[in-house]
Amino acid sequence: MLRLEKLELRGFKSFCDTTEILFHPGVTAIVGPNGCGKSNIVDAITWVLGEQSARNLRGSKMEDVIFNGTRQRKPLGMAEVTLTFTAVGDLAGGGLLSEPDEPMMALLTANETAQEASAAAAACDSPATAGRRRPRLPQLIAGEKITIGRRLYRSGDSDYMMNGRLCRLRDIQDFFSGTGLSRTHYAIIEQGRIGQVLSLKPQERRALIEEAAGIGRFKVKRHQTELKLEAARQNLTRLNDLIGELERSIAHLKRQAQKSRRFVALREELRAAQREYLILARTRLQTQQATLAETQSRLAAEHERCQAEMLRISASLAAAREAARQAEDDLAAARQAAVAAERERDRLRHTQESLEAELRHLEDRLSELTKTAEQVAERQHWLTEAVVQAQGQTAQLAAELASIEVELSQASQNHQTAVAELQAAETASEQARQQHLLALTRAERLRHQVEQLTEAATRLARQQQSLEQEGARAAERYAQSLAEHTAAEMALNEIVQQLATVQAELTVAQSTLTELQSAYQTLVDRIAEVRRKYQRAEDRRQALEELDRQHAYYAPTVRLLFDRASDIPGFHPLGTLADFLAVQEGYEALVEEVLGETLQAVVVPTVAAAQAAANWLTAAQAGRATLLVAGIHGGADGAGMTPKPVSPPTDFWDVLGVPEHLVAAVRAAFPHLAEAKLVPSLEAALEASACDPARLFITPAGEQVLGARRLTAGRGTAKSILRVKRELRALRAEAQSAAQTLATLEQKQTQTAAQRLAAQQRCDALNAELRRLEAQHAAQAVEAAQRRRDVERAHQHMNVVAAERSQLAAEADQLAPRRTTLEAELAKAITQREAAEQAMLVAQQRLAQLRPAVEAAAHVLAELRTQAASKLERHRAAEGELRRLEREWREVEQRLAHLALEQAALRTCRHDREQEHAACLNQAAVAEATVVAASEQLASAEARLADLRHVLETLDHEQQATQAAERNLREKLTAVEVSAAKITAELDYLDRHCQAELGCPLANLPPANISSSDLERLERETLERIATLKESIAALGSINMLALEELAEAESRYEFLTAQRADVLDSIAATEATLKEIRQRTKHHFREAFDRINAYFGEMFHELFGGGRGEMLLIEPDDPLESGIEIVAQPPGKRLQSVLLLSGGEKAMAAIALMLAIFRYRPSPFCVLDEVDAPLDEANIDRFTEKIRAMSQHTQFLVVTHNKRTMEAADSIYGVTMPEPGVSKLLSVRFDDKPSTATTTCASELSPTGAEVSNVLGVIG
Repeated sequence: MLRLEKLELRGFKSFCDTTEILFHPGVTAIVGPNGCGKSNIVDAITWVLGEQSARNLRGSKMEDVIFNGTRQRKPLGMAEVTLTFTAVGDLAGGGLLSEPDEPMMALLTANETAQEASAAAAACDSPATAGRRRPRLPQLIAGEKITIGRRLYRSGDSDYMMNGRLCRLRDIQDFFSGTGLSRTHYAIIEQGRIGQVLSLKPQERRALIEEAAGIGRFKVKRHQTELKLEAARQNLTRLNDLIGELERSIAHLKRQAQKSRRFVALREELRAAQREYLILARTRLQTQQATLAETQSRLAAEHERCQAEMLRISASLAAAREAARQAEDDLAAARQAAVAAERERDRLRHTQESLEAELRHLEDRLSELTKTAEQVAERQHWLTEAVVQAQGQTAQLAAELASIEVELSQASQNHQTAVAELQAAETASEQARQQHLLALTRAERLRHQVEQLTEAATRLARQQQSLEQEGARAAERYAQSLAEHTAAEMALNEIVQQLATVQAELTVAQSTLTELQSAYQTLVDRIAEVRRKYQRAEDRRQALEELDRQHAYYAPTVRLLFDRASDIPGFHPLGTLADFLAVQEGYEALVEEVLGETLQAVVVPTVAAAQAAANWLTAAQAGRATLLVAGIHGGADGAGMTPKPVSPPTDFWDVLGVPEHLVAAVRAAFPHLAEAKLVPSLEAALEASACDPARLFITPAGEQVLGARRLTAGRGTAKSILRVKRELRALRAEAQSAAQTLATLEQKQTQTAAQRLAAQQRCDALNAELRRLEAQHAAQAVEAAQRRRDVERAHQHMNVVAAERSQLAAEADQLAPRRTTLEAELAKAITQREAAEQAMLVAQQRLAQLRPAVEAAAHVLAELRTQAASKLERHRAAEGELRRLEREWREVEQRLAHLALEQAALRTCRHDREQEHAACLNQAAVAEATVVAASEQLASAEARLADLRHVLETLDHEQQATQAAERNLREKLTAVEVSAAKITAELDYLDRHCQAELGCPLANLPPANISSSDLERLERETLERIATLKESIAALGSINMLALEELAEAESRYEFLTAQRADVLDSIAATEATLKEIRQRTKHHFREAFDRINAYFGEMFHELFGGGRGEMLLIEPDDPLESGIEIVAQPPGKRLQSVLLLSGGEKAMAAIALMLAIFRYRPSPFCVLDEVDAPLDEANIDRFTEKIRAMSQHTQFLVVTHNKRTMEAADSIYGVTMPEPGVSKLLSVRFDDKPSTATTTCASELSPTGAEVSNVLGVIG
């Protein structure tokens, strides 16, 4: 239990000075006149306990509780109220809980801890709430004191304090919960509220019983627990959703992991096949490289000879060009000189014309100025005469006016003297009497003010000492708060810097991861596309190669020769003529129409081979075939050639693309084809054939004309062998390019996958670090904000104390001068009273003598004033005219001086322009001569430049011929170099591919001990095996190489979330059980409190009313936790009825009975009653005071009253007065054991006057 010791007010409403009220056991009464501030003490207690409604404090806004100033006092910047209690018994940290309340609080505390744990488990990514702790309420032992304080600044900032430390409003409300002093307080009955207790709604009445039962706090806690339980259920739903998603994800990842293992096996088999292919391809390319080296050395020697000739011609051409450039520069300089001379001549001509015009304008202006000066001089002469005349007239009027003014002054002085003497005589007696009374009154008032100033000086000295102590405490608190705030801000800034760094790194990492994921998917899609393209090309190539190997497009005899070549002795076919030709693209159909069956001619190396084939055909009767003896022993090297793009040919030979080693053989075998020409149409072919009958002419449509007599036309039905050959070459190139692209993409895919894994791991680490820093930042930001508010409040407190000290110092400085001034004024007032009595007699004697003289002086004064007014008006008019003429004369004088200056300037300017005009004429003659000389130089430079250009044209022709020859050699050399570079590039690519796929250089692979005949077959078979493996890999689709790691991570997270779900389920079950038990206990506590308070209410009602019956009823007895409460009453001699039907006095008595019943069940540390006895008569007053006297053994009562019987029941009385408007002051009267004596003490720092004490004691009676 607590006992109220002391109430301190400073700046609260009308208590502007620091006021301290000491409370003693028993009943304390507060008395005083209406409007002196008694209820402000009740408002202060209500406010310090946490009242948030300004309306309940009789104000419009909360700042109204701060002292707002008076005429003599300035407004304060802060209001502060402090309550001091003493513990009568030991109190635990839970506040003022009763013994039955402690088990319920323990249940709620344990339940809150479990809910916080479950919430943290469900929201594992939100650790920002970790580390929060509820403030612990103080633990008190018997005799220990506790202070509750509240401070409000005009800025709106508010502080709550417990034992001098800042706390929350909730901490104060929790501390007083269940005592009648918390949110729904019944221990403080404000003025006029006693009747409202019975007018409350049933549910509002229930709050009073809940507060007495001590379950109001637990209802709030229970509601909060139910909200947290609902949040836990939502967290459970979220966990179930997460677990469901993880289960689906794990199943998907298992399938991806199995596919990943299959991919690894196929990739290893592919690496072995690629190793074999690389060995075969390297052998083939090295053979081709040796052949190209010989051709390149021969072409290089010829190219060097041609370049030497080009250098000689270039040197001659450079010298000629340098001479031509110099001639062009000379020509340009001559042209510029001629143009500049012409421009200078034109400029001088234009300047000459401008100067002549300007001279004419100056002559005209000088004539105008001369005429104007003559006119102005005539005006000045006239003004001089007018000024002299006006000056004479003004002087004459001034003399007349001066004479009259002397007479008027004398008359006015005489009149004023007489009037003054008369007025002084009339008022002297009355003034002396009034001054005597005023001085006497003023002296008494000043004497009283001196006494008040002495008392105020004493009060200010005490307040100054108190504020110095308060300022020292405020400065110490400000320094401590500032140090704590600085440390908190430094820690927060460090966390912010770390957070910014991690966020920047995370943004970069996430951007990198997104780019890598996009790049990886792009590579996967690109690889699939290239694989499909490569496979289509390979399928088509293999089909065509198979047809080509079987010679499916050839005649049966040709196919038979190739099939039985091994059976014919001495027959070694090199291929067909079509295999060797590299026909330009677009001319295949034309060549096939012209050559026809000739394309199927079998090429053999020697004549003996041709004879062997012919003998076999004859012997076997296998048909006819054409054999072409090449005279070489190589293969069909021309089959791989690609014709160079050239301009449209005119010779049919250029279209064929016959390789060099077959040129002689084909020319000898088909001489008409070597000389054949291409013409655009059949008509052109016929005309050309008529002119050259021995030559074959061919049109683009395949029509052939020979000797102007033989014409072959129409379209054959032979199959396009050449187009198949060309398509086969294109498919080989396309397949090779696709293979190279695919190998490069696969290497990039592997690198990108590794980079993506590293980026994902980096993002995960940064995310974890970011969550940790965000949690630290949130906690530290709250701490820094709290420290910043502490600093602001401490600084504001210091400013308020300093302002009050300055105000007190200013008031003290003003007191001494004011007292000295008042004493001097008092002595002066006495002297003035005596002088006034003597002056009154003299004034009455003079009054009769002065009245005739005043009337005569007034008549003379009126006549002189009339004359003076007339003269003064004429003088003013003359002076005005004189000033106007003088002003105009000065303006004319200035105008003449200005015109003279302007004429001089114009003459000077005219002389300058005449000199410039003469110089311009001389310069124009020189410029004309310069133009003639520049024209002659320009003609000479043009003739020399023409000669040099003729020499340049001759050298250009020689250079072009030499360059054409050099370009032809360079193209040939380039072609060889390109072929060699291609082979080198292919070898480099093979080396890079080998290093990327096999991890070793191409040179480290073993040589291929394989014959050239088997090389191509093995290479083809290896490529087929590689294609098959790649198809198998492609069939697997997109491969997630991180599937195994993602699967392990997902399974670990699944286990963690499953465990968390179990914890949340356990927490929900425990919370539901706790809530059920709390409802049962709350119901039991409420029912017990209701029954006992109802019984006490009946007893109190019977005692206060002297009979009758009062009872409380539950509207819904089956639901006591939510049921409202109805009150019925039956005063003596009346029927049972609702309390709302009682009279005003009966309502007040019934409400007092209910409040006393509640106090009897659950006593409060103290009770405040503000004029609750106002509606009661004397008999009921006696019953009321008897009850509070009886209950004052356990509860302190603070009663605000005007009733003398209530005052008689008090153990001590405080009187409230208002010695100056708007400022309340307190007096205390403590009664000793003898009823007839009383001790009066001052409860404020102001010493009360005798009248104030009498006023308060008069109220007491």
